[in-house]
Amino acid sequence: MDCLDDETLDALISGELSPAALERADAHIDDCADCRALVLELTAPQVPGVANSRMAPGASIGRFVVLEPLGAGGMGVVYAAYDPQLDRRVALKLVRTDTDHDPARARERLIREARAMAKLSHPNVVGVFDVGMVGQAVFVAMELVEGQNLRHWLAAKTRSWSELRQVYLQAAAGLSAAHAVGLVHRDFKPDNVIVGPEGRARVGDFGLARASTTAVTLESVPGPEGSSTMATTAAHSESSWAGTPAYMAPEVLAGKPADERSDQYSLCASLYEALAGTVPFPATSMAELMVRVQSGSIEPPKRRLGPGWLMAVAMRGLSRRPEDRFSTMQALARALRHDRRRRAVAGFGAGAVLLAGTTTGAFFVGQDRSPDAPAPCVHAQQALAEVWSDGDATALHTNFSRVSSVYGDATATSVERALDRWGERWTEAHRDTCEATHVRGEQSEALLDLRMACLRNRLGRVEALTQSFAEPDETIVEHAVEAVASLPTIAECSDARGLQAIEAPVDPAMAKAVEAEGPALA
Repeated sequence: MDCLDDETLDALISGELSPAALERADAHIDDCADCRALVLELTAPQVPGVANSRMAPGASIGRFVVLEPLGAGGMGVVYAAYDPQLDRRVALKLVRTDTDHDPARARERLIREARAMAKLSHPNVVGVFDVGMVGQAVFVAMELVEGQNLRHWLAAKTRSWSELRQVYLQAAAGLSAAHAVGLVHRDFKPDNVIVGPEGRARVGDFGLARASTTAVTLESVPGPEGSSTMATTAAHSESSWAGTPAYMAPEVLAGKPADERSDQYSLCASLYEALAGTVPFPATSMAELMVRVQSGSIEPPKRRLGPGWLMAVAMRGLSRRPEDRFSTMQALARALRHDRRRRAVAGFGAGAVLLAGTTTGAFFVGQDRSPDAPAPCVHAQQALAEVWSDGDATALHTNFSRVSSVYGDATATSVERALDRWGERWTEAHRDTCEATHVRGEQSEALLDLRMACLRNRLGRVEALTQSFAEPDETIVEHAVEAVASLPTIAECSDARGLQAIEAPVDPAMAKAVEAEGPALA
C-alpha cells in the first residue's frame, strides 16, 4: 500500500482506525522505514526537555540509555536501550496515557501490572525488568528479543502444521504462566508473539492486560454504519473495551469481564487463522463482527493445513459459551499435543467435530466427509489427553523426585506405566462403546448413554488422582502405585445388565445434584 496519508495518521494516533485499516497500517509501518519514523515522531509520549518528544540516542530514561527506536504505534514507542547497572540491552517501551480520560489512573494500572509481570519468569513470556515514570509517560523495560512477530513468521515461508502447533503450544504455556499469577492478556494476537531464530515463542505486550478480576464494559455499540471509533487496539480507559476485535471473545465484545477463557478464545482465533488462512469472523465493521460472532457463522477455510483433530481443537476454543471451551489453558495445551501419545490417532472424529459445530456454528457440520476425513468414534484420545498426557507424565517424575530423591522417580515410572495401560484400555472401551451404536448398530442410544456415563465416571477418578499427583507429599508418593491399582475396572462399563440395574434419579434436579458430587466422590 502507499504511505500513510494525513487522515490515516490522525486516525491511527487518536485510536480511531477500523480493524481492517489498522491491520493494513500496522503491516505497512513494519515494512516502511519512512512511515515508521513519522509515526514515531508523532506518537512519542511527551517528555519534558526532549525536542519533538523524540528520545535521541544517548538520552536517559531512568537508569537506561536510549540507543535507537525500534517501533511505534498508537500506544507509544519502543526503543532499544542499554542498562549500565546490569550491562545488558533491553527493549524500553514508553506508553502513552494522555489519551485516557483519567491519565493518572491509567498510569497507576500500567505500573501495577508491569510490576506483576516482573515477578513472572517464564521462557515463553517476554520478561519485564523494570517500570517507572518519565515525564507523564510510563516506561517499561523488557527483554530485548531477537526475532519476528508471529504474523511475519507465518508469512516468511510455508510452515508445516507441526511447526505451527509447536509455536502455539509455547504461546499457550506463556499465557498459562500469566494466568497463574492472576493476569489476563486481553489482547493476544499474532502481532504480540515474538518467535526467535531458535524457534522459541514468547508472548509479549501485556500492555492491555487487566488483573483477572477487573470487569471490562462496552459502553456503546456502534450502529451498522460503523463509525471509525468502533475498533482500536488502544485501551483508552478502565471503563472501555480494549483489544483487537477480530481476536476478541464474544463475551468481551458483549461487555463482560475478560478472563483466562477469553485469552483461550483469542489464541484459538489466531490458530484458526494460521490453519485456515482467514480469521474466523472477518468483518468490516464492529456491528458486522458482533452479528457474525453471535450467529456463530465461522468463515470457511481458504486452505486446510493440518489434520482434522487440530482444527477441531481450535474450533472448541472458539465456542461462543466460555464453559464450552477447554477448562484451562493447560487443558488446551494437552489437547494440542494429544497425538504425541504412543497410541494417538490422527483425528477427533465426527463426534468431536459435531460437538464443536453445536457450540460455534462450525462450517464442518453437515458437509460430506472427504475421503481423507477421520473415521467416526476415534475421539477418545483427546478426552484422555485432557486428564493424562506426556506433559503430565513429565510433571509426575519432577514432582515425585522433588518429594523423594531416593524412590520418587522409580515410583513415578511405575505409576506412568500403569496409567498408560489404563489409558489404552479406557480408549479401546470408549471406541467400542461408540462403534456399537454408530458403526455396528447393535446397541441402543440408551445403552450408549449408560456406558459413556460409566466411562466418564472412570475418567473422573483418574483426573482426581492425577490432580493429587500435581502437589504430592510423602504419603501420596508412598501410596501412588496402590492408588492406581485400586481404580475401578473399566470392564464394568461393558456390563449392560449391571448398568441397567442401577436406579438413576428420576427427578432432573436430583440427577444434576448427584452428578455434581462426582468430582468430590472421586
